[in-house]
Amino acid sequence: MRVILLKDVEKIGSMGDVVGVKDGYAANFLIPRKLAKRVTRKSVKFLDDEKKKTKLKLKRLKEKAEKQKENLENISCTLTMQASEDEKLFGTVTSQMIKEAYAKEGIELDKKQIQLKEHINKLGVYNIDIKLHPEVTANIKLWLVRK
Repeated sequence: MRVILLKDVEKIGSMGDVVGVKDGYAANFLIPRKLAKRVTRKSVKFLDDEKKKTKLKLKRLKEKAEKQKENLENISCTLTMQASEDEKLFGTVTSQMIKEAYAKEGIELDKKQIQLKEHINKLGVYNIDIKLHPEVTANIKLWLVRK
């Protein structure tokens, strides 16, 4: 049976692909879970409309992420931590701590967006990547100072 995939299906294809699958797999798995539709004129038109909507939605999300990137890169944040005489922190800085520090500045971040390349365990200035969108990454400054 030929079906149009409405969502990405592992090992079968991605959204919008027209694939041939066994009748039972389509009838008992893909179609009931709204992962696919049978190929008809109506379903092809529906798919075209959905692609346009999705493309527009992704474009808007990317534009929003670009604006947020500009705002984030203009703001630096300071985090006070206890440290030893040789500037080593008692503990490490986590993405949750960074999220809370920026929340005090009025900027909401999801801790999953914060990408720490290394463990932060010394005082200083750090550049941290924030993944706002698959194609947009902001680089923020975080100042670590002694408490």
